[in-house]
Amino acid sequence: MKTNTWRTILQALVCTVILAITCNTEKVYADTPDNVAAWTGEAPAVDEATTKAANAAAELMAEALDRLPTVPISMKGRLIMRRPRGFVSKEFDFHVIANWAVDPPLIQYAVYDLKGNLLEQVAARGGARPQLMRVMGPQLDPAPAPEWNDRIQGSDVTWLDVSLGFLWWKNPRIVGAEKVKGRQCDIVELEPPLPIPGCDRARIYLDRELKVLMRAEELNAAGQTTRRMWVRSVKRMKNDSGDERWMVRDLEVETHGSGHRTRLHVKEVSEATE
Repeated sequence: MKTNTWRTILQALVCTVILAITCNTEKVYADTPDNVAAWTGEAPAVDEATTKAANAAAELMAEALDRLPTVPISMKGRLIMRRPRGFVSKEFDFHVIANWAVDPPLIQYAVYDLKGNLLEQVAARGGARPQLMRVMGPQLDPAPAPEWNDRIQGSDVTWLDVSLGFLWWKNPRIVGAEKVKGRQCDIVELEPPLPIPGCDRARIYLDRELKVLMRAEELNAAGQTTRRMWVRSVKRMKNDSGDERWMVRDLEVETHGSGHRTRLHVKEVSEATE
C-alpha cells in the first residue's frame, strides 16, 4: 500500500515539473520576438522608429548628393598652410577635375609647387569601394597609394576633403542639429565603407534648406574630433535644365593639436573639357 502511494506521489511530482517547464518555455518564446526568429528562421522585427530614422538619414544624404554638379568640373586654386599669427609655412597650387555624376565618382587631383612643377597626382574612385592611385613628379613615377586621410604634402587637407568622399559613406544617422555661420544645419554621422587608420566615422553638417555641406569632422574610435573642416564659401551653378547645384569654393581645415590650419582656395571653376 505504501509503495503504491509513494509511486503515485512521485508520478504527480514528475508531471508537475514537466508541465512547469513546458509553460515557462512557451512563455519565453511566445513573448520574445528574437527567440521566435531563432526557432523559425525569420528575421526579428525592426523597430518602426529605427527604420524611420534610417530612411530619413538616407533621404537627406541623397538630397545632398543631388546638389553636386552633374557635369565634370575643373577647379584650380591654392593650398596655404598657416601657423599662428598668419605665418605661411607651406603653399602649393592644385588642379582638380571631378565628376560626381558618374557611379562611382571620379576625381583627379594634381599638386604643383609655385613654379608649376608637378609634385604628385592622385586619381580617386569613390563610392562603396573607394580606391586611390598615385604617381609622383614630372615623370609620373608610380607610387604607393595614400590613405584617404593622409595629409596632402604635409598640409591639413586630405584626399577625403578634396573628393568629398565622406558624402558616400555608409550607415548615415542624423544625430542632432546646430547653427553654422547662422544657417540651421542637420548633423549626420557616417561610417567609412573600408577601414581608415585613426578614423572611426565622420560627422557632417548639412544646411537644412540648401542641403549643402557647411562643416565636417573626422572622429576617432573614442569619439574625439581629430580634424575639422569649415566651408567658408560655395559657388552656385546651374545645369542645362536650370536646376541649382553647389560647389565648395573655399574651405579651411585644422588638424587637432597641430598648431596650424590649411586653407584651400579655389580661384577658377569651370566645366571640364579634358
